[in-house]
Amino acid sequence: MVEIINSRGPNERIKFALGFALLITFVEAFAQWNVKKSSSTENDHRLFLAMVLYCFVVYLLFRSYKYENVGHMNLIWSCMSIIVAFISGYVCFGEPFNKYTVVAILFALFAIYFAHRADE
Repeated sequence: MVEIINSRGPNERIKFALGFALLITFVEAFAQWNVKKSSSTENDHRLFLAMVLYCFVVYLLFRSYKYENVGHMNLIWSCMSIIVAFISGYVCFGEPFNKYTVVAILFALFAIYFAHRADE
């Protein structure tokens, strides 16, 4: 596996890592939404769907490690999760969005950028 990671340049690997992280983030967000809905409606079907989705998250992580190492992949995924959580909270649940939220999103984007730059 290390050979696959090392055979690609940082700019090529980051494209795959961003794609995987974005997919993982949306699958995880949908799983969390189903857990929330399941807990409020006592719907076991939603809970089962959430468990299946989390298994898919694990599979996607497994596949993503062919393109990026664990530390970078986790950082990108965490930052994208923060961004998607803020945006979905604002859009879906009417949660407040202010200048501090924007700063937090910018910091998350800067973290991804600087981690990528450190890898070059």
